[in-house]
Amino acid sequence: MKLHRDGVWFDWGGANRGAGQRVGVANGVFPAGCKWRDVQHDGGEKDFWAVEEYEYWDEGKQVWTSKRPPACIVQGHAGSNEWETERLGSPRTEVNCTVTHCVYQNLWYNNGRFFLLVDGPDAVTGWKMTRNQDLNILHVDNATAFVDNLQWRMVTNDTLLFDFVYFLHPVHLLEWARAVIATTLGVLPSRALPPLLMQQEVDSVWDQILSPLEGFGRREWVCFERALVVRDMFLGGERTFLNQEDARAFRSMIYALYGLPPPTERPVPRVITFQRKRANRRVVNEEQLISLLKEFGEVHVVEFNSSTPFEEQLHTMAGTGVFVSVHTSNLANAPFLQPGSAVIEIIQRNWIWDNLDRSFQLQTARMGDIHHFAWRARFRNQTIYINKRDGERFGDWEPLQCSTEDCVEAHTNVDVVVNLDEFRALLESRLPLVYGGASVDEAALPWPPIE
Repeated sequence: MKLHRDGVWFDWGGANRGAGQRVGVANGVFPAGCKWRDVQHDGGEKDFWAVEEYEYWDEGKQVWTSKRPPACIVQGHAGSNEWETERLGSPRTEVNCTVTHCVYQNLWYNNGRFFLLVDGPDAVTGWKMTRNQDLNILHVDNATAFVDNLQWRMVTNDTLLFDFVYFLHPVHLLEWARAVIATTLGVLPSRALPPLLMQQEVDSVWDQILSPLEGFGRREWVCFERALVVRDMFLGGERTFLNQEDARAFRSMIYALYGLPPPTERPVPRVITFQRKRANRRVVNEEQLISLLKEFGEVHVVEFNSSTPFEEQLHTMAGTGVFVSVHTSNLANAPFLQPGSAVIEIIQRNWIWDNLDRSFQLQTARMGDIHHFAWRARFRNQTIYINKRDGERFGDWEPLQCSTEDCVEAHTNVDVVVNLDEFRALLESRLPLVYGGASVDEAALPWPPIE
């Protein structure tokens, strides 16, 4: 994923919708000035592996089209002889690395691959730029002469490059990521932000690995003037705020940006928000679970997706007393709960590798004023494998055996059967404390065992 500093987010509504289609709001995938929409066809849910479909507004023809107009193609200067490297006047790549990141000047890109352009007599060995991305060495006699014979474009200024550990598009996160980036940069919700540019999505896992970036042709060369590359995004489940002060300040900033009163301790409302999943990690006995939750408060069912405005997600969190959800990326909203509120997380079976099961609990723990409890599926009959072959391969594996990438991946694509008796016991023991204003320490429970 590429975040370019000088780009603009363009929020485009759902006007002029095509027949038989639902159109989502823009989330900033394409460049400044591009009017686009995410399309889902009526009559069925989008499959877990489905490729995202987009339509673009052709200003000249005044129609929506699947063909990308010039405004939706990544722009850059045609090239320049003013190279900003330590070796002035050369398009060769310069690199400065720390433990956490590298800054590349003149990072070259072509056909899904990144290149380090070097010249001169000294050999240079390539390395992995990120966990999933090799950095290829392009060694030539003279870098300037080589570039003079190419058709290429320059993406100027600063670009942040993130290598997601998961090869599919995190489209459900874009609205959330936009709001978080805006808060970090102090940009108001109505102001523009850079676009997020990702690899072109295809329907083959193997082709996806080498797919070019959105808006770039396979044959063209692109030079990123300055690129900051995070060396490893896959750092386990422990990564969260640096300290409690930062965590609470961030929550307060989010509230302020969206015009909400500062988060403060108050009597915890008996409002239970249940977050529903559609593609996977669905609660098989959801109807019975919701009936159980209604015994303990007013239940609201929500489903956050790529088209859910962050403001709506934030208002939901601010008004929630108890947030119930399976383990999913949308639990990243949990730190935005008001002080004294609680999370009850449903964790799928065999989900323990590298503390992944505790990633959201560690975020709320850093806040210091949000309760976080969990129920864990421990048995084979509590897990429904959406892909039958995953069940045949990994269904009988024990939690500590499930440390391979295939096994971990398989357990993202499951549905869960909740033990209602155990869940009731959890609610009956903890919610009176939450509603009664007990502190996080007073109401705390050990994290559920894996067996």
